[in-house]
Amino acid sequence: MPHVIVKLYPGRPDREKKAMADNIAQLLSDTMSYRLENISVAVHEVPPDRWMEDVYEPEMNQRQADLFRWPGYGSLAKHQD
Repeated sequence: MPHVIVKLYPGRPDREKKAMADNIAQLLSDTMSYRLENISVAVHEVPPDRWMEDVYEPEMNQRQADLFRWPGYGSLAKHQD
């Protein structure tokens, strides 16, 4: 605990995904005092032609109350800080 899922377009090399996962885990440890060994990070690759339907609509638009950082595109862009 916690478990973070990062969704992104396919094509990034595994070394970049591993570095990102390590950085996310370190940030959670530093800012929220979780022990590194208790943090897991997964990467789900979503093709660009499926992004709006599979990610944007169900996970951002329909769950706006869960967003702490808003996307800068689509109908939710107006919420930028």
